[in-house]
Amino acid sequence: MKLLPGFQAKPENDRLTERCNIKFPYLYLFKNTICFHDSSAPISEKQTMSKLKLYWAFFKSTFTISFVFSFILALIIYPLFFNVFPIALMTGGPIISLFYKELFRRNEYYFFYNRGISKINLLATSLVFHFTFGFIVFIIFRWVVFLK
Repeated sequence: MKLLPGFQAKPENDRLTERCNIKFPYLYLFKNTICFHDSSAPISEKQTMSKLKLYWAFFKSTFTISFVFSFILALIIYPLFFNVFPIALMTGGPIISLFYKELFRRNEYYFFYNRGISKINLLATSLVFHFTFGFIVFIIFRWVVFLK
């Protein structure tokens, strides 16, 4: 039984659509069944939220390493702590944490790739989150220094 672009499974083929629940934008073979997923189909709100949760999970896993590295670097240069920490959090921290992921946790990318998120998208969103968080910390530190 084939599912082709522009066609939907008939009600008697509901088991077929359940068997073909892996979503890829091409024809593929799944348990002796040829399945098709139309990549132009609209993404539901539930799928969007689950992808955001996956991006957030990847960011959290890189952020701990980034935060520790940035904090240690800022402590080494203690007189400039309020200046160095946010900048290290935006630049050096993400680079070190992503380098660590590449060396020691390379297989984690497969988890995200199997859920439809490429490595480039993970790295880009992680960097955006790091820059955003670092910029917020930078503004807060400037405000604290200004109040002194």
